[in-house]
Amino acid sequence: MFDYQNFLKYLNAHDENDTYFRIILYILNHQEKIPTMSISELADECFVSAATISRFCKHFNLHSYATLKKEIAAAKKFSNFQGLRMSKKEAQHIQSNPQEYLQFYANEIKQSIDDVVSHLNHAEIDQLLQNIHEAQEVILIGYSSTLDLAKSMQTSLMMSNKITVVPEEEALLNTMIQQANEQTMIIVFSSFGTIFNKNADLVNKITNSAAYSVLITQHTKNVFTNFFDQTIHATSNNYLQIGTYPLTFFIDFIVRRFASLYGKH
Repeated sequence: MFDYQNFLKYLNAHDENDTYFRIILYILNHQEKIPTMSISELADECFVSAATISRFCKHFNLHSYATLKKEIAAAKKFSNFQGLRMSKKEAQHIQSNPQEYLQFYANEIKQSIDDVVSHLNHAEIDQLLQNIHEAQEVILIGYSSTLDLAKSMQTSLMMSNKITVVPEEEALLNTMIQQANEQTMIIVFSSFGTIFNKNADLVNKITNSAAYSVLITQHTKNVFTNFFDQTIHATSNNYLQIGTYPLTFFIDFIVRRFASLYGKH
């Protein structure tokens, strides 16, 4: 399945002399043209062969160049406002009255933080942290912004002498899930359930593995949430406009709690 995040991840790991780097850069800078370009035309623009374009598509799990064109055409139907979790009305609001919109946005963040505070079940959290402490292996999984949260939690837990892993490559992740046993704990972070839409098969592998599976989310209601051994909702309501603010606050609290219980004093 096509995902812009995979393109950005590749750009972040390679330099401009890399062939695929140059192809990605051209595609991202000419998205409006790609759906009508032939594979030969794109190859000529990128100074590569058509065969290289085909290999490029397969590298990013696209069946063919035609699939890439179709996916980009579909993605272009969505406005950049939607990518920022904004409606057209909200986009007009911030354009016409930025200060008023900023206050609205800030109030939404404050409300979500208050929700975390009032909704948090301390006994449930302490049991989760005990399970993390006692598990032989802990795997943290996130997608896009929640991948950053998983890495942040990994760093914080390391400071309390608890080593966890955050597998970023899909092949490695699949291998680790296959090798998981009853002493393994897999924690999935998802703000709005995007990971379910992007990779439902991965979620099935996790929840069908021998590992103890935990989902930490922001009030996501999805059929997949019932498959996890444990689901923890950081908030009691949805806050679609503000991204991961409440989940970030929630995770920051629980790693501090972990340090107070199991770290050096």
